[in-house]
Amino acid sequence: KFSDTEASEIGNVFRKFQALRRLHLYGSDQSSEFVHALLPSIPSIRELWISAIDLTSEAAKAFGKCTDLEKLYLYGSTLSLEIITELTSNLHSIKELRVKIEEIDVQAANLFKKCNLGVLSISGHLRPGFFECFLSPPLPNTLLSLYVTKTNEDEHPSDSDMQAIMVAVDDDIEVEILG
Repeated sequence: KFSDTEASEIGNVFRKFQALRRLHLYGSDQSSEFVHALLPSIPSIRELWISAIDLTSEAAKAFGKCTDLEKLYLYGSTLSLEIITELTSNLHSIKELRVKIEEIDVQAANLFKKCNLGVLSISGHLRPGFFECFLSPPLPNTLLSLYVTKTNEDEHPSDSDMQAIMVAVDDDIEVEILG
């Protein structure tokens, strides 16, 4: 964990890069405290790749400080629906999102559908009904691609899910299921 002083120092370092538009933090997983300290310092960031562990609600809320954020690739810990809800409710300009979520289910579909994303890439336990719900009309005009990496090999899309996928593909939406 970072002390208040260390968190302040992180913020001070990144405040020097106000024009920063893209940041890819590779290597070690970052703590929730680091994420919480970093984000207010880079409000104009447009693309962020970061591996964060045990993301807290406060850190998820901090993404709202990045008002121009269009692409977020959030690696690291698998996120609960509650954290994803907190995260997405604060991302108003997001166009591309890549996250790991516990359950890829109807609740997640309803949540992600509200985001009006162009590209959604998610991994987690796939449950029946996700594709049917997410890809059912009305589809966001912005949706171009949906990538789902399922972590449970025995679970497959239902017949209704497959029908929704076929309709989406006919509408020129790229859908890939991996795993």
